[in-house]
Amino acid sequence: FNHLKFHLVDAKSPDFFQTIEFLKNTPEPLFTFEPIYGLYAKRGLTYHYYVADMRYFRVMDKNLAEGDYLDILKRSKTVLVEPFAKSMLSSNILNFIQNNFKIVYQDSIHQIFLSNQ
Repeated sequence: FNHLKFHLVDAKSPDFFQTIEFLKNTPEPLFTFEPIYGLYAKRGLTYHYYVADMRYFRVMDKNLAEGDYLDILKRSKTVLVEPFAKSMLSSNILNFIQNNFKIVYQDSIHQIFLSNQ
């Protein structure tokens, strides 16, 4: 609750809402570690078992295997990389995103990529 309250009520940032506005016009499904972006932008998320709460991995100090990330990313049309995602994704996965998606939006903390396919 405290995390959500801070990010949704206390720390309203113009970057957050500008990112949402941009995401509203991107193709679905969206891969994000923060599903609130998809909710606000009315974008469907790339389906996978943990889509409802990606924070599970940080709490359990575990992460998906690289192959799992690759499978999810190959089914994604849009990828949002923000600080939480950057802290969880390996350099190999970030390189995969940069090589297979084109960056279409960037601000001080967000990057939005669209699939090259």
